[in-house]
Amino acid sequence: MKVPTISTLWDYINRAMPWNAPKSLSVEDVYGVVAYILHLGDIVPEDFVLSDQNIAEVQKIMPNRNGMTLEHGMWLPNYAFTGKPDVRNTRCMKDCPIDGNIKSMLPENMRDAHGNLFEQQRVIGPTRGWDTTKPPRK
Repeated sequence: MKVPTISTLWDYINRAMPWNAPKSLSVEDVYGVVAYILHLGDIVPEDFVLSDQNIAEVQKIMPNRNGMTLEHGMWLPNYAFTGKPDVRNTRCMKDCPIDGNIKSMLPENMRDAHGNLFEQQRVIGPTRGWDTTKPPRK
């Protein structure tokens, strides 16, 4: 967990989630999602119930509460011996696919949910949005 404060995580989820209906979660749902994310980061147990009554106590055990650290797998390349990885996946060690097929798609009902993405993209750099007012690319 690189986020130093739970309030930042809570605020983001409260304002932006779910992406197709921002600000539609109840306060209890936001606490539930935050608790789930904290559980994935091994900060709280699976059955932990986060609330406004115990959020300060959980903040005291956040790994990054004192600012950015280098004590995680992203910065320590040999994390198997010296650090903790950021993910729980295992490498493919047998019969691994040679070529991956990575795709991304925008669901049809969400094409214009936030306006025309092409008009919202920066004009410099490698990232360009596509015109969501036109049919999807094939």
